[in-house]
Amino acid sequence: MALKNLRTAFPGKDERWYNTTIKALYRFTVEEIVDFLSQYAHFDENTVHFNNMQVVDDALKENNGVILVGGHFGSFHKLIVTMARKGYKNIAGISYQQNNQAASKFFVELRKEYVANELHTGGPSSDVKQSLQNNELLILLSDQDAGKKGVFVDFFNIPSSTPSGAANYNKTMGSPLIFFSAVKTANGYEANFEKIDTNNKSIEDIVQKYTFMLEQEIKKYPEQYFWVHKRWKTKKI
Repeated sequence: MALKNLRTAFPGKDERWYNTTIKALYRFTVEEIVDFLSQYAHFDENTVHFNNMQVVDDALKENNGVILVGGHFGSFHKLIVTMARKGYKNIAGISYQQNNQAASKFFVELRKEYVANELHTGGPSSDVKQSLQNNELLILLSDQDAGKKGVFVDFFNIPSSTPSGAANYNKTMGSPLIFFSAVKTANGYEANFEKIDTNNKSIEDIVQKYTFMLEQEIKKYPEQYFWVHKRWKTKKI
């Protein structure tokens, strides 16, 4: 699946590029999983360099919650851990609930040190609204195939069903919307934040904007994206 997605997103590359990128992808992914399972016991948050964090701080001052939108890209878990360790205790996140109750409890336990309010996909929207009313930092990873409920926007020049929750909550709650990413570099990790201008923009325009921003980051670090999911499963009719 990862190789198929890479070929789709980056057509025309030679076989050596695909194979090298796949190997780097699995190396990166395994390292991230091991760190996650060890609860980041050996992770030094000082290796994470924040760029433009003032954007988040200014948004929090509006006291209307903040929506941080990104994707399954880079070291996003380490960014969340670092933020929690540096005093951002009001982090909320929406995750998929595991079918296995034991597994679900296991992952919640692993995340509870840095995600203060864990919500689940498909849960009541009132929980999300309450989170924003409590001025929490709501983290949404909005890049997986959203089926028939998604908004179709271009992702690597392909119409792609994309979650629109971040855009919808921005419109209904008025909470600032900020795109974030965290990539591993030779010198540690670089975390970036950029506020999205949503004034007079449609839901589709907003979804396209943060999808395009994610795409630009992936192009710089293709080995740090979670290519193993079926990103283009739903076809536009």
